[in-house]
Amino acid sequence: MKKIFIVIILFVVPLTLFAQASGGQIKRNSQKPKTEVRETSKPRHTTVQTEQSTPPTYTPPSATPEVQLTPLSSLPTYNLVIGSFSIGANAQSLSQSMKDRGYSTKIYFEPTTSPPMYRVIVASSYTYSDIMYYANNLKSDYPGSWILCVENGQTRRIRID
Repeated sequence: MKKIFIVIILFVVPLTLFAQASGGQIKRNSQKPKTEVRETSKPRHTTVQTEQSTPPTYTPPSATPEVQLTPLSSLPTYNLVIGSFSIGANAQSLSQSMKDRGYSTKIYFEPTTSPPMYRVIVASSYTYSDIMYYANNLKSDYPGSWILCVENGQTRRIRID
């Protein structure tokens, strides 16, 4: 019984009030909107000038002033990488947060990977035992960290277990 009363209040009363306000009739506009079509003159010949398209050029990452990059030749044999980014600004952000915590960081750009990556290096050493000391101290905070090994101008990745 209450449901019927609520339905009457919600639907019937507003319709009654609307009908009274419009004079008891609901008017509909039976006229369609008028559309007018005019024919315009079109040019008979169109000349399109095309420019020779040049292929996109690669901008080296050193051209971005906010990211200071370390060249491969200046990296020691073993480097502890705590983050890899395809966007240099993200690498710079992690590097700055580590500098704020007291670490000396480097960013190495590795163009041979697909996509090219910015590597954030937090520790470097010429001996494996030294780099493992740093790796064991940081692996709980950065579980995805790994060692970038540089030998004879070539790089390879060493997992930290």
